[in-house]
Amino acid sequence: MSRSSNSAGSGHSPILSASMRREREKVMSGVNTRDPSLPVDGYVAPWDRLPNETQINILRYLGDPELRNMATRSETLWTYSIAFLWETVIDDQRIKQLVERVPAIRQQLYADLIKVLRVNTSNGIDLSHLAFQKLRELEVNTCGVGPHVNLPIAQFIQQKLEYLSIRIGDPRLTHGTVSNFLPQLSRAPFLREIKLTGTIINAHPQDLVDGLKACPQVDTFEIGYNAKPLMSPELFAYLAKNDRIRECLWGRSIDEATLAKTMEDLKEDEELFTGLDGFDAHLSDVAGSLLLPRMQSITVLVLKYDQNNLYILNSVRQMKNLDILSIRAAGSTETGPDAVRFDWGTLSDR
Repeated sequence: MSRSSNSAGSGHSPILSASMRREREKVMSGVNTRDPSLPVDGYVAPWDRLPNETQINILRYLGDPELRNMATRSETLWTYSIAFLWETVIDDQRIKQLVERVPAIRQQLYADLIKVLRVNTSNGIDLSHLAFQKLRELEVNTCGVGPHVNLPIAQFIQQKLEYLSIRIGDPRLTHGTVSNFLPQLSRAPFLREIKLTGTIINAHPQDLVDGLKACPQVDTFEIGYNAKPLMSPELFAYLAKNDRIRECLWGRSIDEATLAKTMEDLKEDEELFTGLDGFDAHLSDVAGSLLLPRMQSITVLVLKYDQNNLYILNSVRQMKNLDILSIRAAGSTETGPDAVRFDWGTLSDR
């Protein structure tokens, strides 16, 4: 799935296909020339050229039919402009004013249009009274400049949601949290990507297992260190045996004990992660010996390693379809070319 990653400070447009770029240019070409014979909804607002203050004022009066028509006239313009807006004012207190001052009926009119939503736990926005029925992409950044905040996000989990990310952002900033929304994943059967690197409070590992089972189309899953309490043998076994998973990242969120327990409950020599052709992980020797020989579909392997002897290469030798191997030092206190000793001889008889 493609997502807009345009940031306000960069001044660059999202990466678009040639056809989408031509369509956007066509839409934007008429921003200063309006044919008087056209109805009001034939005029396209130059959204991403407006000052932030003007954007906010337009949203405050979005209940006005004329302005609403302008905003919804072009799905292409709306998709990119709304992403631009949220990335521009993600930490802007004027957004808080927008939500607090607009009458409830106009707030819901705005929410009814949202397809891409980026929120920050530190900006103090209360959106709990709104429904986001058209939301396709939700990204929650749990780092900010304000005090620690816990954000309820259950109301964002709706039927059309396809992409969900709870991320930590800049670790130098304040870490916020989100309340447990995992039981609500059953509302979003079309979810395809779930990325959890931020902290979810009051959540149980089984909540995540049940949530994933309710979203059978998920093909991309990431869990980070801050979400480590959610990693369980049951979750790992579900991911390992799910051939729909095309990308799976867990960083340091799984330990050797969890992995060993998972293997005890699986059939001996059962092949795992059959949907993956590339794999990027931080593994110890023990974890590698348990896991890598059972990942025979992998052709590209990236290992992060923080010990001085790469005995894990004995496990790599058993990956019969491996074409590309990359090993990176991670977490070592040593520096220089001898920080990690690569024993390439262990692969010599492959």
